[in-house]
Amino acid sequence: MRSTVILLVVIVGTITSCKKLYDPKINIVETPLVVDGLITDQAKPYLIKLTKALPFNNNNNSKYTNEYTGISKAKVTVSDDAGCTYNFTESDTGGVYVSDPAEFVGVPGRSYMLSIKTIDNKEYRSAPQLMLPNDFKVEVSAEYGTHNQLVEDGTGAYRIETIHGTNIFFDIENNEDTVIRFRFDHRITIQWVIPLVPPIIGWDIWPNTDLINITDNYSTSTNNIVKNNVCFVPTTETNIIGTKAWLHGTMVDKFVDKFVIRIIQYRLNNQTYQYYKNINTILAANGSIFDPIPSQVKGNMKCISDNTAGVLGFFETSSARYSYYAFNPFSKILRYVKSYEPPTDSGTPNDFPDWWVHD
Repeated sequence: MRSTVILLVVIVGTITSCKKLYDPKINIVETPLVVDGLITDQAKPYLIKLTKALPFNNNNNSKYTNEYTGISKAKVTVSDDAGCTYNFTESDTGGVYVSDPAEFVGVPGRSYMLSIKTIDNKEYRSAPQLMLPNDFKVEVSAEYGTHNQLVEDGTGAYRIETIHGTNIFFDIENNEDTVIRFRFDHRITIQWVIPLVPPIIGWDIWPNTDLINITDNYSTSTNNIVKNNVCFVPTTETNIIGTKAWLHGTMVDKFVDKFVIRIIQYRLNNQTYQYYKNINTILAANGSIFDPIPSQVKGNMKCISDNTAGVLGFFETSSARYSYYAFNPFSKILRYVKSYEPPTDSGTPNDFPDWWVHD
């Protein structure tokens, strides 16, 4: 009997002793530098953005009050395999460094390397990135179709809804002996009109909220890119824009005059293509325990002065081709437009601006 009592006491003591809170001591390391840079062959200013990543346990800590903290007073340069070095100057937006297009324009066939020296004397460098040529024959087509996308229900909640619209496809003829890879970006501008006398005109710009669009449709015999969907333009059964406008105390409809689509076709080297492919895998994750995590997306930057210093992001060198197409909401006939660059914000001009697409 005594032995039984002793055994019970030991068991009870063991059970109660297991109820001990575990408070792991986590070392908070300095957050890594995040690099976002793109060099093309277009004669435009190039941007290199330097920020600090947030720590995983960020809870309004006073040390991390801004969601994105720009890294100022860094020395940022890009050098090529021809021995030239180009300086980037910090803009008024902290952490954004800009090139001078009068001094530096990317050249297909050359390799470029980004170098960064921060104010704390840490030095970062990218792997050399080859800019590939982007001279290919492209055929464009359009078809009516549907697209599943998130739609706001008016209460702040979102639901998936099937949207009718127009799909725009690119066929690209491969004139090389290797697989060619591209990334596409698009911007949709709506030219609208309120049919009064005289008519009121204006424009709205729809941002691109899709996953990163990279090529995946290849012909097995020629390595041509076949019917790659580069853009979806939401339309309705009418040409009335969903939003309305107040005019002299009355709510009036804005009618679509034209959709004008800007498509940028970036030629990617293999490392850049894999980087974006990995990002899409992360973005398309459905919450499974085996889903990849963002830290598995490997960039092309490293700290050469301190191998313990973290750095994230990617320095991209991709040649770019711009194309513009216009069509009305009742047609899938695309009209090529030579150039179309409205202001980045929506607006209502007093008269037709020079960039307006007429019939």
